[in-house]
Amino acid sequence: AMVLLDDNFATVVKAVMWGRGVTDNIRKFLQFQLTVNICSVLLTFIGAVASSTNSEPLKAVQLLWLNLIMDTFAALALTTERPSETNLRRAPIYRTGPLITNRMWSFILGHCVLQLGVTLLLLYEGHIWFGCGGCGPGEEGELNGGFCREGTEHCTVIFNTFIWMQIFNQFNARKVYGEANCLEGIWS
Repeated sequence: AMVLLDDNFATVVKAVMWGRGVTDNIRKFLQFQLTVNICSVLLTFIGAVASSTNSEPLKAVQLLWLNLIMDTFAALALTTERPSETNLRRAPIYRTGPLITNRMWSFILGHCVLQLGVTLLLLYEGHIWFGCGGCGPGEEGELNGGFCREGTEHCTVIFNTFIWMQIFNQFNARKVYGEANCLEGIWS
């Protein structure tokens, strides 16, 4: 609830603009956060089940770093955007309307499919593509054609690729109404 301190119509317009801006920022954050969490859970589950060494592609420390980086920076970046005049041109969102729209679900699931496809491809072929060295002593990896599959280097490549995809996903998550230019208004 907002309290308006005067009866000026411009104040009402500003209150509506800020109210819609807050709703948009919450939606942006949810869209990004659900994409990261669904994708990382599925990657960890599929990778652990399909692994010949019974180890997950993202280790516990890497998942902690992922959550720390994505929760902190995403919250700051996506929830602090100032409202714009374009918020007033949209139809209102009703109280009973869904917080996560069908368009947002398609964004979330589409990005999850893309990210899972890339990371699973890296999981199964990345050790050959990037020439990850032989498994060191005490490493859990599996030696496969002279390359260490699921070793430290290989898991680091997967982790870094996953982090970079989340950074690009953060820019894409800035738009929740199907706008084409995800970089629009980034400097303002």
